[in-house]
Amino acid sequence: MLLDSGSHISLLNPYIAKQYYANSIIFKPNVIKTSCGEQIAKYEAHISAFNEFQTEEKIIFTLFDFHPFFDGLISFRDLRNMGFNWNFQENFLFKDAVIIPVYLCYPSDYSSNYNLKLNDFEILKTKLPVNFIEKGTYYVPQTKINSHCYIPEGIVNVENAQTVVEIHNVSSDYTYVNLQGPLPVFPLSEFEICKV
Repeated sequence: MLLDSGSHISLLNPYIAKQYYANSIIFKPNVIKTSCGEQIAKYEAHISAFNEFQTEEKIIFTLFDFHPFFDGLISFRDLRNMGFNWNFQENFLFKDAVIIPVYLCYPSDYSSNYNLKLNDFEILKTKLPVNFIEKGTYYVPQTKINSHCYIPEGIVNVENAQTVVEIHNVSSDYTYVNLQGPLPVFPLSEFEICKV
């Protein structure tokens, strides 16, 4: 989920809305204006704010598939409607006793392609770009690359928006993998550390 200080509307991928919030979808056409032109979105979803916000407010998401990597965007207007302020210098949202850290994503590699060859049953260690720029320890979920290859779940160290991972080829034949964009990693919580 992105937080956008320049957006006046919140956006959500229609597939995600149908899968998780089908009862919250209503017909309401909206014009989406971007640097590439205008498009019409036909539906909205009125969804209760996520638990982290500790509020009863609803966020009105226009259903629109706006990005190949991100599924949602919360506008600055909706953050303000919920009473939040944004500390841009230290990267957190705050309201009363609620503080939510804001993590910066690394945008420059979303269109990058990495083509690799893996031999039969090979486990290849390689450095890949990730979606966070802050140095630290992150969680990588198991990531299926194709029918024969995957990146196993694990905990990784990120530095300069990159990390080293293993790519496993479970096939008895060599294969090529094409990785597009950064590998999604997630900040760790103590709960996630215990779970892994």
